[in-house]
Amino acid sequence: MRRWWRSFVLRRSLRRQLAAVTREQHLDAHGRRLWLLDQLDNYLDRWLAFAALGVPMESLLRDDLFLMLRHGSALFTEEIDQLPPTAPERIAWQTFAQLLANFSGAPSTSSMHELRKSLSAVRVAHQHRSHIATSETANWT
Repeated sequence: MRRWWRSFVLRRSLRRQLAAVTREQHLDAHGRRLWLLDQLDNYLDRWLAFAALGVPMESLLRDDLFLMLRHGSALFTEEIDQLPPTAPERIAWQTFAQLLANFSGAPSTSSMHELRKSLSAVRVAHQHRSHIATSETANWT
C-alpha cells in the first residue's frame, strides 16, 4: 500500500473514532481534547518503547505509530486552537508540536525524552484547566 494512501486511511480512521466517541459519550471540546491526549499518550509510549528496543530510527519514523502521532497532533492542534493563545494548555501544546515537527533523522535519546516530557506538560495543563472549570461550576451552584 502506498504510504500516502496509508496515511490518508489512518488520518480518516482517527477522525471517525473521535466523531464516534464524541457522539457516544457526549463530549464537549474539553472532553475531545482529553480523548485525543489519551490517544497521543498511547501512540507516543508505544513508539518510544520500540525505540528503546533498538528498532532502527529510519523504520520508526516511517511506521504507523509515528504517522498516528503526526495525525493526532494535527487534530489536537485544530481542537486546541479554539482556546485563547495565552491558555497554558495551548502554550504547552505548542512546545510539543514544535518538538514533533522537528523530529527527523536520528533524534537523540534526550530529544525523545523531551518529547515525552512536553506531552506530559500538556496533560498537566489540561488537568489544571479541568480543575479550574470544575471549581468555577461548583461556585455557581
